Amino acid sequence: MTRPLSPSHAATLGRLERELAYYRRECNDLGARLLRLQEEQSSAFREARRSRTVAKLIREAHRLADTGVPSDELAGPVLEIIVDNTMCDRAALLSESPVGSGRFTVLRAIGLGEQPLAVSVVPDPPSFFFTTAQTPLESPAYELTGILQLPYVLWAYDRSTGYALIIGNRLEANVSRPFEPGDQELIEGGLSVYLDVLARRRAEEAQILLMDELNHRVKNILATIEAMVGCSAAEAGSPEELAEALAGRIAAMARTHDLLTDARWRSADLGDLVEEEMRPYAVADRVRIAGERQPLNPRAALSLSLILHELTTNAVKYGSLSVPEGRVDLSWSRQVHAGGPTLRLVWRESGGPSVTPPVRRGFGTTLIERAAARDLNGAARLSFETAGLRCELEYPLARISPPAAAMAPRIPARQRVRDSVREDVLAGTRVLVVEDELMLTMTLERILKGVGAEPVGPATTVPEALFLAGSERIDAAVLDVNVADEPVFPVADMLREQGVPFIFATGYATDSVIPARHKDVPRLPKPYRQDRLLQMLARALARESASGDG
Repeated sequence: MTRPLSPSHAATLGRLERELAYYRRECNDLGARLLRLQEEQSSAFREARRSRTVAKLIREAHRLADTGVPSDELAGPVLEIIVDNTMCDRAALLSESPVGSGRFTVLRAIGLGEQPLAVSVVPDPPSFFFTTAQTPLESPAYELTGILQLPYVLWAYDRSTGYALIIGNRLEANVSRPFEPGDQELIEGGLSVYLDVLARRRAEEAQILLMDELNHRVKNILATIEAMVGCSAAEAGSPEELAEALAGRIAAMARTHDLLTDARWRSADLGDLVEEEMRPYAVADRVRIAGERQPLNPRAALSLSLILHELTTNAVKYGSLSVPEGRVDLSWSRQVHAGGPTLRLVWRESGGPSVTPPVRRGFGTTLIERAAARDLNGAARLSFETAGLRCELEYPLARISPPAAAMAPRIPARQRVRDSVREDVLAGTRVLVVEDELMLTMTLERILKGVGAEPVGPATTVPEALFLAGSERIDAAVLDVNVADEPVFPVADMLREQGVPFIFATGYATDSVIPARHKDVPRLPKPYRQDRLLQMLARALARESASGDG
């Protein structure tokens, strides 16, 4: 028989039971907190491991790119790096074509055998996705698990490029845990590494290609100029004639290069070529031009520019443009023939001196006939009529027209000189020359001294130019846009504050390098043409003088 507890014992027992219950709750709470702490530690460890993995991917992938692997062979080595660092069973890099279609082609796969799926269709592909044992087998899980033929996959997709990366495992826990939302950093990091390295290699390859193309074009230009020197020297009667002929022909090439550069070397319009060449003489109705828009490919544009220059130079020296009452009519039109459409140009002079056939064939005549026939598979007919020279050119449209994709509108870039100004306003002026190329400096000094101007400098660096602009009397300035690899605009700012007129000299065909505050400044294209340089400087001085008088 159990003895009843005394009131004091019963009270003590109740107190002990309450304390036991309290401590039991505390122990449970501590256990829960410990579990949460362990999970946080585990999560932090997994996050740190993912970050270390991505960092390692970046290092190894860029080290791979340093070895010079071609961009179209990067997918395999980069995927191997991803598999080694993520410890997955299978992986694949895919490319969507066209972007946005949901049709993916496997670029490279690991663990799928010799023949992975050629094309996989993933409707509305997600940017990030993963599967676990609880993921229902419906879209997109159905399509994504089908790519690797595994139940547990981790997927990342870049919508802007159409590239995707997918890794997968046979067992949910074969990497100690299932995939989770935090793995987005890992899979997107792996895809980003591939895209970054791919973009880097493509940029490097494009740079090499551009350098090769630039080298090719420069050598072609030098070879052409070398040939011009030889042919011009053979017919020149004096060094002065040789210099004048060479300067004109090189300037014609330079103007055409500007037109082509404006259109990204895709095409140039025939009307623009004619305008560039004939502008100095298109006054008082002396030059009449008629013709519709006709795009030309670069080869045709360069060839026709030289032909037009030879015709114009001959007209100015000996033909209709050598006398005030003479004129030139230039027209072009498309013709239809059984062999295909052609472009026919007719140059006709009138009102000039009586014409007689030349005793010998000069370089200009030979260039016109051979450029038409050999360069463009066309024909040239020169008629030395008593009333004036007549030249007919005819070319197959297929040989002179650019591809349809290249027929883009030309970007207006050059500032054109239209009105003539008396160049004697330059006599006695002091002109600051900022140019770092020796031969160009000598050319500028020769031209300026020839009209009685005094060159100041030349300054070959920006600090030197700033010193001269601040310490010397300057009436005008010619500033090369880039001097010793440094923009010249601080000098332009100082001259503008002082009220000194200046022009920019540049080899750039567009004004993209000119800051907005100086967009109104005239630009002198290289190579330098004496008439254009002097006209620009004279106009700048006249404009400054007019504003000062006002």
